[in-house]
Amino acid sequence: MEAGLHQQIVSFLQLGILPNTFTSTKWNFQAQAQNYVVQHGCLYRQGKRVILASECATVYQELHSNVLLLTAKNFFFEKNLIFMSAFWS
Repeated sequence: MEAGLHQQIVSFLQLGILPNTFTSTKWNFQAQAQNYVVQHGCLYRQGKRVILASECATVYQELHSNVLLLTAKNFFFEKNLIFMSAFWS
């Protein structure tokens, strides 16, 4: 989510302040904002934390670096077990 829209929705939900300009209409903004909840200063939608567009690359890297590491570890561990079982049989 863009930082400006994020801040506008948080301000609207916490303080009831509408932005000066809207991307479409006031009613559409209010309907969109009602899909979100602010908890502990973070914006959530459907129980999941909303991340800013500027955070997407970092979150992607964090999630995928751990998945690749685990996949590689499991791959080599299984290969090693197969090799060892063939060697000792």
